[in-house]
Amino acid sequence: FEECLVADFGCGSGIFSIGSVMLGAGHVMSFDIDPNSLEIIETNREDFEMEDNIEIINQDIENWEITRPIADITIMNPPFGTKKAGIDVKFVER
Repeated sequence: FEECLVADFGCGSGIFSIGSVMLGAGHVMSFDIDPNSLEIIETNREDFEMEDNIEIINQDIENWEITRPIADITIMNPPFGTKKAGIDVKFVER
């Protein structure tokens, strides 16, 4: 993890994003589309004083055309597809 750029897809509360910074990640891009999750990760990022290390991105990656690698390491916490069946498979396919 040392100085890596990390993408956390479906970041939720941000626990993996925060843990990545604690393990030495240089920068974490935390993606989610759930408004409640985005509020929670914002609070947690502030509580851990990681505003400079964690970038919160409101992005639906199902419709996002990724044309190049965006990170050194990609993390996610499946299963998450409880609201939309099969969405976790789309993450894995990308």
